[in-house]
Amino acid sequence: MEDGQTVYHREASRLESLQNLAERYDGYGGSIRRVMEQREKVPGICGVVADLIQTEQKYETAVETALGGSIQNVVTEDEETAKQMIRFLKQNRYGRVTFLPLTAVKHPPAFGQPQALKEEGVIGLAHTLVRSEERYQNILAQLLGRTVVVDHIDHAVTLQRKYRYSLRIVTLEGESLNPGGSMTGGSFRSNSSLLSRNREIEELKGKAERLKRELEDARKKLVELQNERSRCYSILDQGAAQLQEIRVKENTARMNVEQLEEQKRSSGAGMEQLQKESLELERQSGEIRELKEANWKELKDSEDMEKAHTFAVETYQKRLEEEQSREEEASKLVETYHLDTASLLQKAEFNRAGLERIEGELEKLLHEKEELSRNVQQAEEDTKSREEGASVLQERMNEIDERISALEEKTVQLQKEKEEQTASHK
Repeated sequence: MEDGQTVYHREASRLESLQNLAERYDGYGGSIRRVMEQREKVPGICGVVADLIQTEQKYETAVETALGGSIQNVVTEDEETAKQMIRFLKQNRYGRVTFLPLTAVKHPPAFGQPQALKEEGVIGLAHTLVRSEERYQNILAQLLGRTVVVDHIDHAVTLQRKYRYSLRIVTLEGESLNPGGSMTGGSFRSNSSLLSRNREIEELKGKAERLKRELEDARKKLVELQNERSRCYSILDQGAAQLQEIRVKENTARMNVEQLEEQKRSSGAGMEQLQKESLELERQSGEIRELKEANWKELKDSEDMEKAHTFAVETYQKRLEEEQSREEEASKLVETYHLDTASLLQKAEFNRAGLERIEGELEKLLHEKEELSRNVQQAEEDTKSREEGASVLQERMNEIDERISALEEKTVQLQKEKEEQTASHK
Protein backbone atom coordinates (compact mmCIF):
# COMPACT_ATOMS: atom_id res chain seq x y z
CA MET A 1 0.00 0.00 0.00
CA GLU A 2 2.92 2.35 0.80
CA ASP A 3 4.59 1.66 -2.56
CA GLY A 4 1.27 2.30 -4.31
CA GLN A 5 0.78 5.61 -2.47
CA THR A 6 4.28 6.80 -3.44
CA VAL A 7 3.88 5.97 -7.14
CA TYR A 8 0.28 7.27 -7.30
CA HIS A 9 1.09 10.65 -5.72
CA ARG A 10 4.13 11.07 -7.97
CA GLU A 11 2.19 10.34 -11.17
CA ALA A 12 -0.85 12.34 -10.04
CA SER A 13 1.40 15.35 -9.31
CA ARG A 14 3.00 15.03 -12.76
CA LEU A 15 -0.45 14.79 -14.37
CA GLU A 16 -1.70 17.87 -12.49
CA SER A 17 1.37 19.87 -13.57
CA LEU A 18 0.93 18.93 -17.23
CA GLN A 19 -2.80 19.68 -17.12
CA ASN A 20 -2.08 23.11 -15.61
CA LEU A 21 0.42 23.81 -18.41
CA ALA A 22 -2.11 22.69 -21.02
CA GLU A 23 -4.92 24.79 -19.50
CA ARG A 24 -2.68 27.88 -19.48
CA TYR A 25 -1.51 27.08 -23.04
CA ASP A 26 2.07 27.26 -21.83
CA GLY A 27 4.46 27.01 -24.79
CA TYR A 28 2.11 28.88 -27.15
CA GLY A 29 2.43 32.50 -28.25
CA GLY A 30 0.79 35.24 -26.20
CA SER A 31 -1.72 36.01 -28.95
CA ILE A 32 -2.72 32.31 -29.06
CA ARG A 33 -3.41 32.30 -25.32
CA ARG A 34 -5.50 35.49 -25.65
CA VAL A 35 -7.64 33.87 -28.34
CA MET A 36 -8.10 30.61 -26.41
CA GLU A 37 -9.17 32.59 -23.31
CA GLN A 38 -12.22 33.66 -25.36
CA ARG A 39 -13.19 30.08 -26.19
CA GLU A 40 -16.08 29.95 -23.73
CA LYS A 41 -17.42 33.30 -24.95
CA VAL A 42 -16.98 32.49 -28.65
CA PRO A 43 -18.29 28.95 -29.33
CA GLY A 44 -17.00 29.00 -32.92
CA ILE A 45 -13.39 28.45 -31.76
CA CYS A 46 -12.58 24.74 -32.21
CA GLY A 47 -9.05 24.78 -30.78
CA VAL A 48 -5.34 24.86 -31.63
CA VAL A 49 -4.11 22.36 -34.26
CA ALA A 50 -1.81 20.69 -31.68
CA ASP A 51 -4.82 19.93 -29.44
CA LEU A 52 -6.98 18.53 -32.25
CA ILE A 53 -4.63 15.78 -33.50
CA GLN A 54 -2.97 12.66 -32.07
CA THR A 55 -0.23 10.43 -33.42
CA GLU A 56 2.01 7.59 -32.28
CA GLN A 57 5.04 8.51 -30.21
CA LYS A 58 7.50 7.49 -32.94
CA TYR A 59 5.86 9.95 -35.40
CA GLU A 60 5.57 12.95 -33.03
CA THR A 61 8.87 14.60 -33.98
CA ALA A 62 8.25 14.17 -37.72
CA VAL A 63 4.68 15.50 -37.56
CA GLU A 64 5.64 18.49 -35.44
CA THR A 65 8.51 19.28 -37.84
CA ALA A 66 6.14 19.02 -40.80
CA LEU A 67 3.63 21.38 -39.17
CA GLY A 68 6.23 23.94 -38.08
CA GLY A 69 4.52 27.14 -37.00
CA SER A 70 1.18 25.79 -38.24
CA ILE A 71 0.94 23.64 -35.11
CA GLN A 72 -0.21 26.80 -33.29
CA ASN A 73 -2.82 27.79 -35.89
CA VAL A 74 -6.36 28.16 -34.52
CA VAL A 75 -9.20 26.21 -36.17
CA THR A 76 -12.60 27.93 -36.28
CA GLU A 77 -16.05 26.83 -37.42
CA ASP A 78 -16.33 29.52 -40.10
CA GLU A 79 -14.85 32.75 -41.48
CA GLU A 80 -17.11 34.92 -39.30
CA THR A 81 -15.55 33.56 -36.14
CA ALA A 82 -12.07 34.16 -37.57
CA LYS A 83 -13.02 37.76 -38.48
CA GLN A 84 -14.41 38.34 -34.99
CA MET A 85 -11.21 37.15 -33.32
CA ILE A 86 -9.02 39.19 -35.69
CA ARG A 87 -10.98 42.32 -34.68
CA PHE A 88 -10.48 41.30 -31.03
CA LEU A 89 -6.68 41.04 -31.53
CA LYS A 90 -6.54 44.41 -33.34
CA GLN A 91 -8.59 46.29 -30.78
CA ASN A 92 -6.51 45.04 -27.86
CA ARG A 93 -3.15 45.02 -29.69
CA TYR A 94 -2.54 41.38 -28.75
CA GLY A 95 -0.57 40.44 -31.86
CA ARG A 96 -1.34 38.16 -34.81
CA VAL A 97 -2.80 34.66 -35.17
CA THR A 98 -3.38 32.41 -38.19
CA PHE A 99 -6.93 31.01 -38.36
CA LEU A 100 -8.15 27.97 -40.32
CA PRO A 101 -11.95 28.18 -40.90
CA LEU A 102 -13.55 24.79 -41.56
CA THR A 103 -15.90 26.34 -44.12
CA ALA A 104 -12.98 27.77 -46.13
CA VAL A 105 -10.60 24.80 -46.20
CA LYS A 106 -12.68 22.29 -48.20
CA HIS A 107 -10.63 21.19 -51.21
CA PRO A 108 -6.96 20.76 -50.25
CA PRO A 109 -4.62 20.12 -53.20
CA ALA A 110 -3.67 16.50 -53.87
CA PHE A 111 -0.11 15.20 -53.69
CA GLY A 112 1.28 15.46 -57.24
CA GLN A 113 3.87 12.65 -57.20
CA PRO A 114 2.24 9.53 -55.67
CA GLN A 115 4.95 7.29 -57.14
CA ALA A 116 7.38 8.77 -54.58
CA LEU A 117 5.48 7.01 -51.78
CA LYS A 118 6.75 3.65 -53.08
CA GLU A 119 10.43 4.56 -52.75
CA GLU A 120 12.74 2.95 -50.17
CA GLY A 121 12.46 4.37 -46.67
CA VAL A 122 9.20 6.24 -47.32
CA ILE A 123 6.63 5.79 -44.52
CA GLY A 124 3.83 7.83 -46.07
CA LEU A 125 2.32 11.30 -46.27
CA ALA A 126 2.30 13.10 -42.94
CA HIS A 127 -1.47 13.55 -42.73
CA THR A 128 -1.99 9.76 -42.92
CA LEU A 129 0.05 9.30 -39.74
CA VAL A 130 -2.17 11.44 -37.49
CA ARG A 131 -5.66 10.94 -36.05
CA SER A 132 -8.42 13.49 -35.53
CA GLU A 133 -12.17 13.97 -35.86
CA GLU A 134 -13.54 13.49 -39.36
CA ARG A 135 -14.40 17.18 -39.81
CA TYR A 136 -10.73 18.18 -39.40
CA GLN A 137 -9.44 15.91 -42.17
CA ASN A 138 -9.38 18.69 -44.79
CA ILE A 139 -7.35 20.88 -42.42
CA LEU A 140 -4.81 18.08 -41.94
CA ALA A 141 -4.66 17.42 -45.67
CA GLN A 142 -4.06 21.14 -46.26
CA LEU A 143 -1.23 21.32 -43.68
CA LEU A 144 0.40 17.89 -44.08
CA GLY A 145 -0.96 16.37 -47.31
CA ARG A 146 2.13 17.30 -49.39
CA THR A 147 4.82 16.36 -46.85
CA VAL A 148 6.53 12.98 -47.22
CA VAL A 149 7.77 11.20 -44.08
CA VAL A 150 10.85 8.94 -44.39
CA ASP A 151 12.75 6.86 -41.83
CA HIS A 152 16.14 8.66 -41.87
CA ILE A 153 18.06 11.42 -43.63
CA ASP A 154 20.02 9.17 -46.03
CA HIS A 155 16.84 7.95 -47.71
CA ALA A 156 15.50 11.52 -47.63
CA VAL A 157 18.52 12.90 -49.53
CA THR A 158 18.34 10.09 -52.09
CA LEU A 159 14.61 10.71 -52.61
CA GLN A 160 15.11 14.47 -52.96
CA ARG A 161 17.81 14.00 -55.60
CA LYS A 162 15.72 11.53 -57.59
CA TYR A 163 12.76 13.93 -57.75
CA ARG A 164 14.93 16.98 -58.52
CA TYR A 165 14.43 18.73 -55.18
CA SER A 166 10.69 19.20 -55.75
CA LEU A 167 9.41 17.47 -52.58
CA ARG A 168 9.00 18.54 -48.99
CA ILE A 169 10.38 15.72 -46.81
CA VAL A 170 10.73 15.22 -43.04
CA THR A 171 12.46 12.38 -41.16
CA LEU A 172 11.47 10.62 -37.95
CA GLU A 173 14.34 12.41 -36.19
CA GLY A 174 13.12 15.87 -37.23
CA GLU A 175 15.26 16.77 -40.27
CA SER A 176 13.44 18.77 -42.94
CA LEU A 177 14.24 18.91 -46.69
CA ASN A 178 12.42 21.64 -48.60
CA PRO A 179 11.72 22.11 -52.31
CA GLY A 180 14.68 23.88 -53.88
CA GLY A 181 17.30 21.98 -51.89
CA SER A 182 17.39 23.66 -48.46
CA MET A 183 17.80 21.39 -45.42
CA THR A 184 17.01 21.97 -41.74
CA GLY A 185 18.19 19.82 -38.85
CA GLY A 186 20.01 19.62 -35.55
CA SER A 187 19.13 18.93 -31.94
CA PHE A 188 15.44 18.79 -31.05
CA ARG A 189 14.34 19.79 -27.56
CA SER A 190 12.18 16.98 -26.18
CA ASN A 191 10.42 19.26 -23.69
CA SER A 192 9.19 21.57 -26.43
CA SER A 193 6.89 19.03 -28.10
CA LEU A 194 3.23 20.03 -27.84
CA LEU A 195 2.08 16.68 -29.26
CA SER A 196 4.09 14.64 -26.75
CA ARG A 197 2.64 16.71 -23.89
CA ASN A 198 -0.94 15.87 -24.95
CA ARG A 199 0.00 12.18 -25.32
CA GLU A 200 1.70 12.12 -21.93
CA ILE A 201 -1.39 13.66 -20.30
CA GLU A 202 -3.60 10.87 -21.71
CA GLU A 203 -1.09 8.18 -20.67
CA LEU A 204 -0.79 9.63 -17.16
CA LYS A 205 -4.60 9.71 -16.79
CA GLY A 206 -4.77 5.98 -17.47
CA LYS A 207 -1.78 5.23 -15.26
CA ALA A 208 -3.15 7.32 -12.39
CA GLU A 209 -6.51 5.51 -12.58
CA ARG A 210 -4.77 2.13 -12.57
CA LEU A 211 -2.56 3.11 -9.62
CA LYS A 212 -5.59 4.41 -7.76
CA ARG A 213 -7.37 1.08 -8.23
CA GLU A 214 -4.27 -0.81 -7.06
CA LEU A 215 -4.06 1.44 -4.01
CA GLU A 216 -7.71 0.76 -3.21
CA ASP A 217 -7.05 -3.00 -3.55
CA ALA A 218 -4.14 -2.70 -1.11
CA ARG A 219 -6.34 -0.82 1.35
CA LYS A 220 -9.02 -3.50 1.07
CA LYS A 221 -6.40 -6.18 1.68
CA LEU A 222 -5.22 -4.34 4.79
CA VAL A 223 -8.80 -4.17 6.06
CA GLU A 224 -9.14 -7.91 5.38
CA LEU A 225 -6.00 -8.55 7.41
CA GLN A 226 -7.35 -6.45 10.24
CA ASN A 227 -10.62 -8.37 10.11
CA GLU A 228 -8.66 -11.63 10.11
CA ARG A 229 -6.78 -10.45 13.20
CA SER A 230 -10.08 -9.66 14.91
CA ARG A 231 -11.36 -13.11 13.97
CA CYS A 232 -8.25 -14.69 15.50
CA TYR A 233 -8.84 -12.73 18.70
CA SER A 234 -12.42 -14.03 18.72
CA ILE A 235 -11.23 -17.63 18.23
CA LEU A 236 -8.73 -17.13 21.06
CA ASP A 237 -11.49 -15.89 23.36
CA GLN A 238 -13.67 -18.87 22.43
CA GLY A 239 -10.78 -21.26 23.13
CA ALA A 240 -10.20 -19.68 26.55
CA ALA A 241 -13.91 -20.03 27.36
CA GLN A 242 -13.88 -23.69 26.27
CA LEU A 243 -10.74 -24.30 28.34
CA GLN A 244 -12.43 -22.80 31.39
CA GLU A 245 -15.48 -24.96 30.82
CA ILE A 246 -13.28 -28.08 30.50
CA ARG A 247 -11.49 -27.22 33.74
CA VAL A 248 -14.85 -26.91 35.49
CA LYS A 249 -15.90 -30.32 34.14
CA GLU A 250 -12.57 -31.79 35.20
CA ASN A 251 -12.94 -30.46 38.75
CA THR A 252 -16.52 -31.73 38.91
CA ALA A 253 -15.42 -35.18 37.69
CA ARG A 254 -12.57 -35.25 40.21
CA MET A 255 -14.96 -34.37 43.02
CA ASN A 256 -17.31 -37.12 41.87
CA VAL A 257 -14.45 -39.64 41.81
CA GLU A 258 -13.38 -38.60 45.27
CA GLN A 259 -16.93 -38.92 46.58
CA LEU A 260 -17.31 -42.37 45.00
CA GLU A 261 -14.00 -43.53 46.41
CA GLU A 262 -15.08 -42.29 49.82
CA GLN A 263 -18.36 -44.18 49.47
CA LYS A 264 -16.42 -47.26 48.34
CA ARG A 265 -14.26 -47.15 51.42
CA SER A 266 -17.19 -46.53 53.73
CA SER A 267 -19.35 -49.28 52.33
CA GLY A 268 -18.54 -52.65 50.85
CA ALA A 269 -22.03 -53.09 49.50
CA GLY A 270 -22.60 -52.26 45.86
CA MET A 271 -18.90 -52.71 44.99
CA GLU A 272 -19.64 -54.04 41.55
CA GLN A 273 -21.85 -51.07 40.74
CA LEU A 274 -19.25 -48.67 42.02
CA GLN A 275 -16.58 -50.34 39.90
CA LYS A 276 -18.74 -49.88 36.83
CA GLU A 277 -19.33 -46.27 37.68
CA SER A 278 -15.59 -45.87 38.34
CA LEU A 279 -14.77 -47.29 34.91
CA GLU A 280 -17.30 -44.97 33.31
CA LEU A 281 -15.82 -42.01 35.13
CA GLU A 282 -12.31 -43.03 34.00
CA ARG A 283 -13.58 -43.23 30.43
CA GLN A 284 -15.16 -39.80 30.74
CA SER A 285 -11.96 -38.50 32.32
CA GLY A 286 -9.96 -39.84 29.35
CA GLU A 287 -12.30 -38.16 26.89
CA ILE A 288 -11.98 -34.94 28.88
CA ARG A 289 -8.16 -35.19 28.75
CA GLU A 290 -8.23 -35.77 24.98
CA LEU A 291 -10.59 -32.80 24.52
CA LYS A 292 -8.33 -30.71 26.74
CA GLU A 293 -5.25 -31.62 24.68
CA ALA A 294 -7.07 -30.82 21.43
CA ASN A 295 -8.19 -27.45 22.80
CA TRP A 296 -4.70 -26.64 24.01
CA LYS A 297 -3.29 -27.41 20.59
CA GLU A 298 -5.93 -25.23 18.89
CA LEU A 299 -5.23 -22.47 21.41
CA LYS A 300 -1.47 -22.62 20.67
CA ASP A 301 -2.11 -22.45 16.90
CA SER A 302 -4.38 -19.42 17.42
CA GLU A 303 -1.71 -17.69 19.53
CA ASP A 304 0.95 -18.30 16.83
CA MET A 305 -1.36 -16.94 14.15
CA GLU A 306 -2.17 -13.91 16.30
CA LYS A 307 1.53 -13.12 16.80
CA ALA A 308 2.21 -13.36 13.05
CA HIS A 309 -0.72 -11.07 12.16
CA THR A 310 0.19 -8.63 14.96
CA PHE A 311 3.78 -8.39 13.69
CA ALA A 312 2.61 -7.84 10.06
CA VAL A 313 0.12 -5.15 11.11
CA GLU A 314 2.73 -3.33 13.22
CA THR A 315 5.19 -3.43 10.30
CA TYR A 316 2.58 -2.05 7.86
CA GLN A 317 1.61 0.67 10.35
CA LYS A 318 5.22 1.77 10.82
CA ARG A 319 5.84 1.95 7.05
CA LEU A 320 2.57 3.86 6.60
CA GLU A 321 3.64 6.49 9.17
CA GLU A 322 7.06 6.89 7.49
CA GLU A 323 5.46 7.30 4.05
CA GLN A 324 2.99 9.87 5.39
CA SER A 325 5.95 11.87 6.75
CA ARG A 326 7.71 11.72 3.36
CA GLU A 327 4.48 12.70 1.62
CA GLU A 328 4.13 15.79 3.84
CA GLU A 329 7.70 16.85 3.01
CA ALA A 330 7.08 16.33 -0.72
CA SER A 331 3.85 18.39 -0.48
CA LYS A 332 5.76 21.26 1.12
CA LEU A 333 8.39 21.10 -1.64
CA VAL A 334 5.69 21.09 -4.36
CA GLU A 335 4.01 24.10 -2.73
CA THR A 336 7.36 25.95 -2.79
CA TYR A 337 7.72 25.18 -6.50
CA HIS A 338 4.19 26.46 -7.15
CA LEU A 339 4.96 29.73 -5.34
CA ASP A 340 8.18 30.20 -7.34
CA THR A 341 6.31 29.53 -10.58
CA ALA A 342 3.59 32.06 -9.67
CA SER A 343 6.28 34.66 -8.90
CA LEU A 344 7.94 34.12 -12.28
CA LEU A 345 4.58 34.37 -14.07
CA GLN A 346 3.77 37.62 -12.28
CA LYS A 347 7.16 39.09 -13.16
CA ALA A 348 6.81 38.07 -16.80
CA GLU A 349 3.31 39.65 -16.94
CA PHE A 350 4.67 42.87 -15.42
CA ASN A 351 7.46 43.05 -18.03
CA ARG A 352 4.97 42.37 -20.83
CA ALA A 353 2.73 45.21 -19.61
CA GLY A 354 5.72 47.55 -19.47
CA LEU A 355 6.74 46.55 -22.98
CA GLU A 356 3.24 47.20 -24.32
CA ARG A 357 3.14 50.59 -22.60
CA ILE A 358 6.50 51.59 -24.13
CA GLU A 359 5.37 50.43 -27.56
CA GLY A 360 2.28 52.63 -27.20
CA GLU A 361 4.41 55.66 -26.24
CA LEU A 362 6.72 54.95 -29.17
CA GLU A 363 3.83 54.89 -31.62
CA LYS A 364 2.45 58.10 -30.11
CA LEU A 365 5.81 59.82 -30.50
CA LEU A 366 6.07 58.63 -34.11
CA HIS A 367 2.68 60.19 -34.83
CA GLU A 368 3.83 63.37 -33.12
CA LYS A 369 6.98 63.35 -35.23
CA GLU A 370 4.94 63.07 -38.44
CA GLU A 371 2.69 65.92 -37.33
CA LEU A 372 5.67 68.13 -36.54
CA SER A 373 7.22 67.31 -39.93
CA ARG A 374 4.07 68.48 -41.68
CA ASN A 375 4.02 71.65 -39.57
CA VAL A 376 7.65 72.42 -40.45
CA GLN A 377 6.99 71.94 -44.16
CA GLN A 378 3.95 74.19 -43.98
CA ALA A 379 5.93 76.82 -42.13
CA GLU A 380 8.68 76.82 -44.76
CA GLU A 381 6.13 77.26 -47.53
CA ASP A 382 4.32 80.15 -45.81
CA THR A 383 6.88 82.91 -45.14
CA LYS A 384 10.47 83.40 -44.19
CA SER A 385 9.31 85.22 -41.13
CA ARG A 386 8.53 81.81 -39.55
CA GLU A 387 12.08 80.53 -39.93
CA GLU A 388 12.66 81.10 -36.25
CA GLY A 389 9.55 79.03 -35.43
CA ALA A 390 10.75 76.34 -37.87
CA SER A 391 14.07 76.26 -36.05
CA VAL A 392 12.27 75.68 -32.77
CA LEU A 393 10.21 72.90 -34.36
CA GLN A 394 13.38 71.35 -35.75
CA GLU A 395 14.92 71.30 -32.31
CA ARG A 396 11.74 69.71 -30.97
CA MET A 397 11.98 67.04 -33.70
CA ASN A 398 15.57 66.33 -32.77
CA GLU A 399 14.57 65.89 -29.13
CA ILE A 400 11.78 63.52 -30.20
CA ASP A 401 14.21 61.55 -32.39
CA GLU A 402 16.52 61.19 -29.41
CA ARG A 403 13.62 60.05 -27.21
CA ILE A 404 12.52 57.60 -29.93
CA SER A 405 16.03 56.17 -30.18
CA ALA A 406 16.23 55.82 -26.40
CA LEU A 407 12.82 54.15 -26.26
CA GLU A 408 13.73 51.79 -29.13
CA GLU A 409 16.89 50.77 -27.28
CA LYS A 410 14.89 50.25 -24.10
CA THR A 411 12.31 48.26 -26.09
CA VAL A 412 15.01 45.94 -27.46
CA GLN A 413 16.44 45.50 -23.96
CA LEU A 414 13.02 44.71 -22.46
CA GLN A 415 12.29 42.32 -25.31
CA LYS A 416 15.51 40.44 -24.56
CA GLU A 417 14.63 40.34 -20.85
CA LYS A 418 11.15 39.08 -21.70
CA GLU A 419 12.57 36.31 -23.91
CA GLU A 420 15.04 35.31 -21.20
CA GLN A 421 12.32 35.21 -18.55
CA THR A 422 10.02 33.27 -20.87
CA ALA A 423 12.78 30.74 -21.54
CA SER A 424 13.57 30.50 -17.83
CA HIS A 425 9.90 30.03 -17.00
CA LYS A 426 9.53 27.27 -19.58
